[in-house]
Amino acid sequence: MADVVPKDSRNTLFEAPLRSIGYAINGYLHYKFGPLIKMGAINDAATKSLAESIEEKTKDLKEEDVDRKKLGLSIKAIDEAGYQLDNETLRNMFANLITKSINKHQNSDSSPLMVSVLTSLSPEAAEFLNSWHNQFPQNVSTFSQIELEQMKNGTSNGSSLLVQNIIILSDLKVYQNEYVIDELRQLGIFDLAKDNKLTHSMWEEQYAVVEKIASTQFSNLQTADQKVVAKYGSLSLSPFGRAFVRILLD
Repeated sequence: MADVVPKDSRNTLFEAPLRSIGYAINGYLHYKFGPLIKMGAINDAATKSLAESIEEKTKDLKEEDVDRKKLGLSIKAIDEAGYQLDNETLRNMFANLITKSINKHQNSDSSPLMVSVLTSLSPEAAEFLNSWHNQFPQNVSTFSQIELEQMKNGTSNGSSLLVQNIIILSDLKVYQNEYVIDELRQLGIFDLAKDNKLTHSMWEEQYAVVEKIASTQFSNLQTADQKVVAKYGSLSLSPFGRAFVRILLD
């Protein structure tokens, strides 16, 4: 079988010293993705940007700080990065995973599962996760839905969703994208608590925004037989999500 990794890059990756690991990854990236770059399937500039980022993040990495047991995890991340490189946020997340996985002081939480989840992450979900994490460094925020309740004799007789997955950002702007929130939940990054209203006063403004939407935008649906109600919950990172963010975004 042909040796698919250039000898000088392979030696730099797996033999001491590793001070040239950025150069080695650069060579590996271009050898692996070269044919796809020529076909136009992968952006050459994005590939170079990833390699440069990795080299910058590893330039001060000392030999004694390198965890050789997780070099394979970094290589797996490179192998899977391919079609995700055009998006800057995803590219930076791959660079962090690749470099932190080989740093024994930063890699306690890195795992093959992170590679799989990152590979499955859409650009829209990656960008929202990054923005959400920056706005809510405590990694919790409000989560709300608006429902139409059917009434019978003054009591609820079932309900249907009008708007779901409402996130009120720190500037009180409304973010509503059911697919992105569901994607992050299904990938195990987000935990949703639909009936767990956050009680601290700092969240009152966020919930008030949802209440206003429910009372003004759907006023035509309010009748004696039905009413529009806001349902308040919370959104937070799962245990895996906290590790994922710590490795890939912090």
